[in-house]
Amino acid sequence: MAAGVQLPGGGETIDLQQQVARLQALLEASRQVHSTIHENEVLEQVLRIVVRELEMSGAAFPSTGLVYGDDPSEAIGADKGSLLSWPLDDRDGTRMTDLVVVPPDGRELTLYESDFIEGLALQAAVALENARYHKRNIAFARVQQDLDAARQIQRSLLPQTLPDIEGYSLAFRSNTCYEVGGDYLDLVEQPDGSLLIVVADVAGKGLASAIWSVSFRAALRGMAVTGMPLDELATRMLALFQPMARDLRFITAVIKINNDLERMGDLAVNITERALTLMREPAVKPLIDIPRIADLAESMVHRALDAFAKHDADMARDVLLADDAVDRLRDAVYDELLSFMQEERSTINRAVSLMFIAQNLERIADHSTNIAEDVLFAVKGIDVRHHAETGE
Repeated sequence: MAAGVQLPGGGETIDLQQQVARLQALLEASRQVHSTIHENEVLEQVLRIVVRELEMSGAAFPSTGLVYGDDPSEAIGADKGSLLSWPLDDRDGTRMTDLVVVPPDGRELTLYESDFIEGLALQAAVALENARYHKRNIAFARVQQDLDAARQIQRSLLPQTLPDIEGYSLAFRSNTCYEVGGDYLDLVEQPDGSLLIVVADVAGKGLASAIWSVSFRAALRGMAVTGMPLDELATRMLALFQPMARDLRFITAVIKINNDLERMGDLAVNITERALTLMREPAVKPLIDIPRIADLAESMVHRALDAFAKHDADMARDVLLADDAVDRLRDAVYDELLSFMQEERSTINRAVSLMFIAQNLERIADHSTNIAEDVLFAVKGIDVRHHAETGE
């Protein structure tokens, strides 16, 4: 006599042999579902088991587009009541997808079929979550591998030794925020014996950015050793690497600002030479307006460079507005010195030297406005051309 279990409600009786057979079937289905670590394969295996083993008309995971047998979306239009759904949730209760089953001829599922699919859905949820974990782990491992390679490339690009230059002390330090930084530093000796120092920040932190740095370094060194002017070198590098519009404006501004700073240095030398001459002779008059011009020009230089460093368009506009005050003071100095020269011819040479000093200071202020204009161009993309009121 076979032992059995009477199930309430449906009137079905499941003997122990049937129970064992069903458990074995569910265990085999679970083994198949867990036999792969790929997300789509897990879902496809579940659909195949539902249709083939349980002889359902069709099954699908609608959110993934996977279907086996009859398409439930077509069955929905015919008879929504014939569709049954089981959720696949992760361990946190977050819905990953739903298993939708189309029974044959729209009939109700037997208790065995319902229990089997419910158990299969639970196993499928575990397998699906494991597959997603595996996918994320592979992606993380690849990223980590790229970061390791990028870090080694980046470190190899940094100078291993620094040259000894009389009167200078060179040092650098590169601290990465994470595993890989974007620092770029290169030292290239020029044909005339001078040293070209290149400092840059590389966009991106992965292997692609590191390879880009290698390409940049090779091109830079190949052109720099020819001794070509810096502005031409920068122009050729721009044409070769074609940066984005904002980056292109920034680089163009840097090239122009470099020229302005160089001209300021030349003007400072001119002022010094005139000052050395004047120091050997009596003063024409107490100096009042020229020191004011010097203070204004110095302030404009500092603010223009601060505006560039901070990408501050408002500060750049303030520099442009200050230029008129310098022009007025220079004109006042000219008028006063002309009067001295007309009254006392012996002061002509000294007065002319003072005029040149005032003119050079005014030109330094002009170069500061050039820098301010370049800042507005780099930050806002507008071309001011010495008209501060159009900078809005």
